[in-house]
Amino acid sequence: PLTAPAISSPASHVAEQGVSTSYQITATHAPHTSFAALGLPDGLSLDPLLGLITGIPTVPGDHVVELFATNPAGSS
Repeated sequence: PLTAPAISSPASHVAEQGVSTSYQITATHAPHTSFAALGLPDGLSLDPLLGLITGIPTVPGDHVVELFATNPAGSS
């Protein structure tokens, strides 16, 4: 039976202001998993189908970003 995904990628990522970065969200129970992120710093964007965050951060400092993985059985 299909179960809700669980995010398995590292819990933190370091990016430097003004420097291109990427972060791959990974989750269990793929395929059919989509991704979302709340609180991404300015300059970064998420591809919701691939789970890839890319861009060039424009704001310095520490940022807490909430990551979500969802499939037909639920989300985490």
